[in-house]
Amino acid sequence: MTNEEPHQRMVIYLSQSRLYGATFLRGFKVMSALILTLIERLRPETHTFHFPCSEVTITLEDVAHQLGVLINGMTLVLRNTYSQDVVISNLLGKEAPTDVIDGLRIRMTWLKREFRVDEQLME
Repeated sequence: MTNEEPHQRMVIYLSQSRLYGATFLRGFKVMSALILTLIERLRPETHTFHFPCSEVTITLEDVAHQLGVLINGMTLVLRNTYSQDVVISNLLGKEAPTDVIDGLRIRMTWLKREFRVDEQLME
């Protein structure tokens, strides 16, 4: 088993819930120009994007089609049983001190200091 594949026992449950296809969604390239254009054209009061050609709404069906996830049937709700410290440690590869954690947030000053984030990379 690699980091790319879910554990074999999970494949059974993912297949039954029809979410198995969503496990392959990785490595999205963020296109800043596209995101900025969409933000500029979004009209939050109507939940639509206004383009020169027409008005567009992204629906739940659109998202379901793109992700290959069914939206009909029973809902799938899972309870979070993970320890917050373990999740942070697994995601960041470092344990965050308790004084920089506020609920489900981590102070940006600590992240910048620990990971030496360059301001130019954030733009």
